Amino acid sequence: MVAVNNLIYTIRIILFHLAVLDLINEWKNIMSLLRKFLEKGYFPKELPPQFNTLSYANAIMSNENIPQLFNSGSFLTRPAIHNISRKGALRRKLSIPNPVNYFRLSKAIVDNWHDISNLLNISELSMTKPILSLENTERAFHQDHSLNELPELHAKLRSQYKYILKTDISRFYHTIYTHSIPWCLHTKAVAKANRSDALYGNLLDKICRDLQDQQTIGIPIGPDTSLVIAESILCKVDEALKERGIVNGFRYIDDYFLGFKTLSEAESAIAVLQEQLNVYELALNSSKTEIIVLPHEFEDLSISELRNFSFKDANYNQRADLIYYFNKVFTVAKSSPEESIIKYAVSRLLSINVSNNNYPLLEKFLLQCIISDSSSIRYVVKHFLKYSKLGFQQDIEALSCVLKQITTNESVHVHGSEISYCLWMYIYFNINLPEEVFLSINKLRDPFVAILVCDCFDSGLIDYTCDLSFYNELMSMEELKGDMWVFVYEMLFREWFQPTGDQNPILQNECYNFLRGNDVSFYDNTRNDFDAYVKADVLGYEMINLHL
Repeated sequence: MVAVNNLIYTIRIILFHLAVLDLINEWKNIMSLLRKFLEKGYFPKELPPQFNTLSYANAIMSNENIPQLFNSGSFLTRPAIHNISRKGALRRKLSIPNPVNYFRLSKAIVDNWHDISNLLNISELSMTKPILSLENTERAFHQDHSLNELPELHAKLRSQYKYILKTDISRFYHTIYTHSIPWCLHTKAVAKANRSDALYGNLLDKICRDLQDQQTIGIPIGPDTSLVIAESILCKVDEALKERGIVNGFRYIDDYFLGFKTLSEAESAIAVLQEQLNVYELALNSSKTEIIVLPHEFEDLSISELRNFSFKDANYNQRADLIYYFNKVFTVAKSSPEESIIKYAVSRLLSINVSNNNYPLLEKFLLQCIISDSSSIRYVVKHFLKYSKLGFQQDIEALSCVLKQITTNESVHVHGSEISYCLWMYIYFNINLPEEVFLSINKLRDPFVAILVCDCFDSGLIDYTCDLSFYNELMSMEELKGDMWVFVYEMLFREWFQPTGDQNPILQNECYNFLRGNDVSFYDNTRNDFDAYVKADVLGYEMINLHL
């Protein structure tokens, strides 16, 4: 009997230790996810790489006692806004939440990750479920399926069904109703019956409203937290479609591709899908809704030719290939202005090593690409960084002329993304910023452009008297909570400007004072290790716009 009791006791001890180990591992996983949100899931990947949140994540994760305001208390702010290009003439407005509100949102998602991840796994249609990246990747999450898998997914769907319903959601992120977050997480009935923060869906709703000055329509585009929220909503829509018998096909972000055997089934599915989206106050994009009757091409043959174009290694042949390739690129871009042809073509070339003899020709084509489609500058910059490190001779005078042209032209339209990359090139190649350029951009309300302009000044690239009063007037607590928060914090942190009032806004706020005390900066102008940046995101998410 004693032996049996001892055995039972030993088993209990073992089970207890196993339970403790499980708790420890779960805690480690939670902390790992939180760090990834703060370090790699915060700033949009479309920003120049000097803008990062590494020191922000380190400060919070290495301190057990962070200020209470990070966790609770009234704190209404507005996100920073950065305007980037999409295909054709469209733009995408990125929103970067205030660091206090972003921490709250990340923490709330992480604390409830078990339930949220279970919800994300219910969809059999989604190809973009956020998967936690265990390796040292560029973002906090990677998607369940990459863009490179889309042709096979389409081929499989088309091998079984003659009618393909293709549609997407109209202005998806911009129109997400924050109150619909608890609806998808707890059901609409439960959420309406209990509006307290005890329901974590209500808490997420509140945080999303607080970080955009109480707006209930739209969630920020850019942070990985928004991917989690958006997928949670659409996974519930996918589940409802399954209950109605619609299971054949897939969804990539908010693009649906559904297969049917008859035309009437496909037509009925449109009404069913809209009905389910209505539950969450969403709507189909009527201009992009169509029923494709097979046979139908996967993509334009000219686009396929660009994708599969093979470059030769020999100097002479490679030169001929470059001429033919770009001639094809510009021809296709002219015939398909709604597609991101030039942007894709430039990004594709990053995997090709051009010889020293042929680089001057490539450089001329790259500059022509920026002039033809300024949104391609993000990838053109990567080429200049790549060949600069290789020690190739670069035509800085020609680059300077193009940068001036692009910056002044884009300033009229407040195209912050193109301008910020131009300013980065001014700084990287130590090119003086022309006064004409400064006058065209010095009053734009884009915090990232403003930081880069001030770095040009601090780096001695402005050799004329310039009026910085617009920037100086932003050094207030109101602006620190507003859409210029990144700029205001950086300027006061670096002491490039003085507060407008008697007190420093950073010192008046316990969270900002904590960040300052831990040397947190969101702009690293000393960074010069761009190897990973050049290699990362070579094809870019814009490939989805090529309608594979």
